[in-house]
Amino acid sequence: MYARRILPCALPLLLAATPALAEPTEAEMRRAIEQHAEAANEENRRVQKLCEEGRYEQDPALAFQCLSQFIGSGGQGAAQSELKSFRKLACAPAQGQPGYVCDYAFSIDTNNPLLQQGYLADIMHSPGAGQGRFVPYQGEWLFLKVGQ
Repeated sequence: MYARRILPCALPLLLAATPALAEPTEAEMRRAIEQHAEAANEENRRVQKLCEEGRYEQDPALAFQCLSQFIGSGGQGAAQSELKSFRKLACAPAQGQPGYVCDYAFSIDTNNPLLQQGYLADIMHSPGAGQGRFVPYQGEWLFLKVGQ
């Protein structure tokens, strides 16, 4: 009975004494963006497989995706990208949302310049620089576009 009365009173003190989660390191941010890019690469490989199987014949949207990948990659197949360099610039706690908003500089290698109009454009904002929100999730950091 005594412990039940003390615990609710002590809980705010325990939470206040718990240090805030530190902002992501440069390596953690890089890994989060690499995972984001790999998900896009995987989707491009999935679309490429459908294209190779001729599934575009009954699907105009897929036909457009197949054509975009073929033209954009110069006929090399699925559009792919790889993060070549990454540098953390600064982070600040996200206002009204979990995680941190961070600025970073990076370079990519891609076989498809059209990728810069898709997800890469979302994380770049300007050539070689970007901003994103990094949220802790299951022991890792997730990359989200600012505003998500």
